[in-house]
Amino acid sequence: MSLLETNLIILNNGQKAKHSYTDYWGRKIYILGDGNKAVLLDDEEFYSITSNYGEPCCPLKKEYQPKDIEIYRFENQVISLEDWENYFKPIEENESDKIFPFYKDAWEYAEDKFSNKPYQHIWSIVNGESGHLILLNGFHKVNVLDYLVCEIPWGLGEDSDSGVYLEVNYEDI
Repeated sequence: MSLLETNLIILNNGQKAKHSYTDYWGRKIYILGDGNKAVLLDDEEFYSITSNYGEPCCPLKKEYQPKDIEIYRFENQVISLEDWENYFKPIEENESDKIFPFYKDAWEYAEDKFSNKPYQHIWSIVNGESGHLILLNGFHKVNVLDYLVCEIPWGLGEDSDSGVYLEVNYEDI
């Protein structure tokens, strides 16, 4: 089951859409914050649903579309360092990565910069089992070398974030 089926999706207007069920044709049906149902087509755009047959009808207005759908596409796969940098935007100072040797330092920096859910901006640089360096979202303790902080959070600030696992191939340092 993907994040698109387990997490709440934040919409452009700040409302949340929660996965309700997957229909017979494999389309994901969501309940929007206002109680209406919508279908997510191609994992990227919400459409209204016809009342008589439950078929997709018209795309919803921009404010009712998913805000950060890319987060869901990255789930359960290894992301390239380039994709990670382009999407999550690591904090940089003086043209070098802002690397923190201790979680406490990364936490304090993220808390100062992002007052709401600072942990969602923290990534751990880990010496992976294969001997290559990888980035993992969140706070990790085993084989951790340093921590990074990014502009874009890796989660949505919900309890379901505990199931988010993102891995980045970080060997191209």
